[in-house]
Amino acid sequence: MTPRPATTGDISQLVAIHAQAWRETYPGLLPDSEIERMTGPDRLTAVWTAILARPDVRAAILPKTGFATMGRQRDPGLREAGYPEELWAIYLLQSAQGTGFGRALLASVAGITAFTALVVEGNARARRFYDQSGGRIIGRRPDRIGETEIIELVFAWSDGGLQWNAGRQP
Repeated sequence: MTPRPATTGDISQLVAIHAQAWRETYPGLLPDSEIERMTGPDRLTAVWTAILARPDVRAAILPKTGFATMGRQRDPGLREAGYPEELWAIYLLQSAQGTGFGRALLASVAGITAFTALVVEGNARARRFYDQSGGRIIGRRPDRIGETEIIELVFAWSDGGLQWNAGRQP
């Protein structure tokens, strides 16, 4: 299966993948009430409608499996530090993790410029994936998801080039 550009015709599928991935990823990291609030279908439909309307965002989908989005760096300090792009999100359903699909999604949206990605500190699987793709931690910062305080790790790829450690699965 090869990722393809996401379109407005994919919104209902993107919403379903996004919600399921959050429900699989964040128990124990976020309160259940916050996961439910963030995965509401009306909220996610609005999020995806806005994302896909932006010409400066690259969005890819693996139907019924996962998605990735990359766009302009949202943090002015990181943009000034030489990271013009940001991996806004990459989610893969648990049933497809460790298959190489995450690699394919990331490669499909990554450009040739330096970029960053944020990961909730306790998300060990995402941290391994970013480590194995050549990302390195350049920062740690407090943030909030709704009313929940979190710590985010800032991963960076200095040249946009992805590297994979041979023989290791994300």
